[in-house]
Amino acid sequence: MLSVIKSSLIGIVLLIASIQDVKSREIDDRIWLFAIPIGLLLTIAEALTIPTYPHVLAIISIIVSIVIALGFAYFELYGGADAKAIITIAFTLPIPPDGQFLIFPITVFGNALMIVAIFLPFLMILCLIWNLFMIYKGMNLFSGYNISTWKKILVMLIGVKVKSNIAYSVHFNIMERIGKNGRREIRLLRKIEEEKEKLEGDYLWASFGLPLIVFIFAGYLIYFLYGDLMFNLLIHFL
Repeated sequence: MLSVIKSSLIGIVLLIASIQDVKSREIDDRIWLFAIPIGLLLTIAEALTIPTYPHVLAIISIIVSIVIALGFAYFELYGGADAKAIITIAFTLPIPPDGQFLIFPITVFGNALMIVAIFLPFLMILCLIWNLFMIYKGMNLFSGYNISTWKKILVMLIGVKVKSNIAYSVHFNIMERIGKNGRREIRLLRKIEEEKEKLEGDYLWASFGLPLIVFIFAGYLIYFLYGDLMFNLLIHFL
């Protein structure tokens, strides 16, 4: 019964966070402040009332998940809200509801990364189609930039040339910067928490800002249907 309540709690929390992430890329911290203490209390109650509860695995799962979550955030590989989501899962469901012997929060995160990996090729095709359409309309996509052909190809696969008001919306990340020599340049990588530098121009290069919480939520739901995607994929090919 407790596992059902905890699973439902995480599902509802991730759903609400996903909706906020899609709308504004900002997630209210009150979601985590509400969920973490309740989830931890339910986990403690479960550990005290179930004789066969794997206490050592649960503790290891919580510690490992928190370290990895904070580590990714520290190196700006994702945002702070994504780390809070993993930590919330760690305190609430350190082990999976079906009792399998694995670190559940990391399994969910692994599922999320697998889904992102599957989704990215489609996003790259979308970017390429858009950029080719802009070329067809007569736009010189790289006028004023001194970059190699290979970098142009990469830029066209991961970014789009859009109107500046769209580029500066919450759903996009600006790819352009003013270099040390004062000339405008295009960067392929951007830090998660990096501020958007205000640039002039009707059109700017920008990349889509993926709402990772949505993928974490999807990875959570996928577990109940297919389990650990990465493990099952390895088993399939071995």
